[in-house]
Amino acid sequence: MSDQSINPDLEKWLKFCDEDLRAADATFKDNVFSAVCFHAQQAAEKAIKAIVLIKSGKVPRDHSLLRLAEMSGDKELFELHKEELGFLDMFYVPTRYPDALPGSLPEGLPNKEDAEKAVVYAKKVVEFIKKRL
Repeated sequence: MSDQSINPDLEKWLKFCDEDLRAADATFKDNVFSAVCFHAQQAAEKAIKAIVLIKSGKVPRDHSLLRLAEMSGDKELFELHKEELGFLDMFYVPTRYPDALPGSLPEGLPNKEDAEKAVVYAKKVVEFIKKRL
């Protein structure tokens, strides 16, 4: 896609996506693993919403990566990244609120391994999506 053909709304969604990836990397260095996982989830969410925006002209107010991937109509995104999306989906609520439903994360708050995995998965999903736009 040439720079002249970029939809300004799409560009905004991708900019915020990239900022979330940078925030995930920065908070990882500070060992704030719940924030890492939240920003990783957010990066993937914004990238998927960019696809939905391009295809439908609307951005849904849903936060489930699996549901958003289905809404995108991109079967490869859903099928190839189901594991990554499901893993990242776990972090939307419990990493934002201290009173999230008990047990919403099986092991409690995310640890270093969860954070590493979340960043790798988010970057994998975002890279896949950017190649398709």
